[in-house]
Amino acid sequence: MDNSNKKTNCAKELRQVQLQDIPSEHKKWKYLQTYREEWRFLPYSLRSRVAEQLMLCDYLISIELWLCPGLTIKKKQDALFLQLIASIYEGVLNEIISKLIDQKKEKDPIFKTTFNKAFYGEKRTFSPIIKLSYDFKIIDAVYREYLENLREARNWIHLTNEEKSNVLKWIKNHDCLYHRRELNDFKDYIKKYF
Repeated sequence: MDNSNKKTNCAKELRQVQLQDIPSEHKKWKYLQTYREEWRFLPYSLRSRVAEQLMLCDYLISIELWLCPGLTIKKKQDALFLQLIASIYEGVLNEIISKLIDQKKEKDPIFKTTFNKAFYGEKRTFSPIIKLSYDFKIIDAVYREYLENLREARNWIHLTNEEKSNVLKWIKNHDCLYHRRELNDFKDYIKKYF
C-alpha cells in the first residue's frame, strides 16, 4: 500500500471516531449549562465564557485519558490546557479586582487619586492581576506562587519564548487533573467576592 492510500485510510478512520466512542470512564465534560450553573455567581457574560473554557478543558482531559498520547503531544496538550485554565483565573480575578477597586474609589478619595493606573492599568495583564489579587488579600502567598507558575507556563507556549527548565518541570509535575481540582477549589473560595 502506498503512502497516499495509507493517509486516506487513516483519515477515514479518524472521521469515523465519534465522541460517543470515548469510554464513559474517560468522559469528563458535561453539558454547557451545567458549567454555567456551577459558576452562576459570576456576571452572565463572564460565566458563559468560563463555562465554554471549562467544557473544552474537560474535553481535553477526556481525550488525554482515552488516547494516552506520547510525551511530545502530551506536553503540548498540557500547555494548551494551562492556557485555558490561566485565562479563567485571569478573567475571574480581574472581575473581582475591578469590583474591589470601584468600591474603594467610592469610599476613599485618597485611593481614587493615588491608585496607580500606569502600573495596574485599566486593562490588566495576568502579572498585575496576580499582584493586585495578593495586595487585596484575595489570594495568599501559596496561591500567588501557583498563579505565577501558571502564568509562566502559559507564556511558555509562545514559540518565541525559550524553554525554561523550571517551567517544564512544573508542567511535568502537575497533570491536568491536578489543575482542574485546583480550579474547583478556587471556584468555591472566590464565591464570597460576588
